[in-house]
Amino acid sequence: MHHTRLFDSYICLDPSMWWDNQALLKETKRALETRRFHGTSLYLGIANTADEGMDVTRVLTDTTTATLHMRSALQLQRYFEHNQQNGLKYRGKYYQDDSHMSVPFIAEYEALRFLFGAERK
Repeated sequence: MHHTRLFDSYICLDPSMWWDNQALLKETKRALETRRFHGTSLYLGIANTADEGMDVTRVLTDTTTATLHMRSALQLQRYFEHNQQNGLKYRGKYYQDDSHMSVPFIAEYEALRFLFGAERK
C-alpha cells in the first residue's frame, strides 16, 4: 500500500494483517476504496490457521484472538473482492488444507501462474 509503483505484480501469502490492532488492514481498506491500481496485479493466499473444528464461517464471526490472524486475512480478501472499481487485477484463494508454514509452496506456484498468464483455460 505504501510503494505501489515499485512493481507491477505482488504476491501476498498469509499476511499478518492482525498486527498492531489491524493498522495495515484498515489502511489497505481505505486505499482500495480511494486509490487506483490500474496495471497492478496481486495474488493473496490465505492459510487455514484456525483451530481444528473451526470453519470459515465460525472464524469470521469469532471475536477471540485465536482467530484474529485468519479473520483479518479473510477480511482483506473481502476488501479486494468488493473494491474492483480501483482497477487492481486480483485473485485470492483460501487454502483449507494448508497451514501458515505449508501455504507458500502451493500458493506461490498458483500466484505465478496467475500473474504470468500460464493458467489453463
